[in-house]
Amino acid sequence: MKSSSHSTLHNRNVENRPIPSEYFSGNDYKKYTDENPKQCQASSSHSNADLITNHLNETTAAVKTANGTRQHQWTINDFEVGAPLGRGRFGHVYCVREKKSKYIVALKAIIKDQISTPRLAKQLISEISIQSRLKHPNILRLYGFFHDDQRIFLLLEYAPGGELYRRMQKEKILRESEAAGYVYQLCNALSYLHSKQIIHRDIKPENILIGVYGILKLADFGWSAERTETNKRTTLCGTLDYLAPEMLNGSGYDEKIDLWCLGVFTYEMIVGKPPFDSQTQQDTIRLIRTNELSFPQAASNHARDLISQLIRRNPSERMPLNEVIQHQWIIENANMKAIDENYEKINKSTLMNHKNEN
Repeated sequence: MKSSSHSTLHNRNVENRPIPSEYFSGNDYKKYTDENPKQCQASSSHSNADLITNHLNETTAAVKTANGTRQHQWTINDFEVGAPLGRGRFGHVYCVREKKSKYIVALKAIIKDQISTPRLAKQLISEISIQSRLKHPNILRLYGFFHDDQRIFLLLEYAPGGELYRRMQKEKILRESEAAGYVYQLCNALSYLHSKQIIHRDIKPENILIGVYGILKLADFGWSAERTETNKRTTLCGTLDYLAPEMLNGSGYDEKIDLWCLGVFTYEMIVGKPPFDSQTQQDTIRLIRTNELSFPQAASNHARDLISQLIRRNPSERMPLNEVIQHQWIIENANMKAIDENYEKINKSTLMNHKNEN
């Protein structure tokens, strides 16, 4: 059984199947419940969903109190629903357009009855809490949220380029100039996250989207966690090919696991597969723990050097982000000037930003 892209802790090949109509139509939802009573029975999932909706209500009330102004209360009727964009651990995502402004966003829909455990409820609360306060050009924005009796909706920034993973599946290997540009941008995103004491914990091409002007967008904060000064994290989470050895060993970890993932991500972009790809999960785990890293001849010396300084067994020996963006491979390959100019274009942005922040 393959580890890479075939058998991971979370399946990397999630099919982009059409999304059931019950996610958006009240009448269709009733029809769905009538035809599928076993799937929609009242259960403990109601109380799990209540944890989330109570959190959303409290957050909305707190924002309203802090701003002293009444915020627009979104409903699904404010949007024209377009094509499905994908599906994730917590829900399905559509491209939608806000009717008045014609502004396009991505709308993630989650049916409350599918939140089956308190752990999932708390994880979703954490995702919303973290992503809603992040504002950086290389991080996918969470503009807002709302809910009704059956569903929870998250308003997300629309990334027209889609998942980087889909492109890598098609092209197999990216040019080093392009890969270096993505590494530069991901370093900027991670520097911002780590300054906020947040660990992403699930960096991989599936969680990298391409926005306007080709800007990288780090997405999916479902496994993200806040770093504490006193205790290291111990949760085993993420995708097998990207797991750092300290996470596998259960010895506790901090934000330096993101540096390991950055190295694996860089390797996969320029080689076409993760560095510890193997026939079985057991072999992949062994290779990660022993750090048996090898490169094809086509990989440049500078790329090998950078990756080797990120994929280190000892977390304290991994190259820090401020040094990564000054590495010779980045300097020679990434068009940092063009990327920084695109940042300026984004900063001038958008109607949705003004609508939600004023």
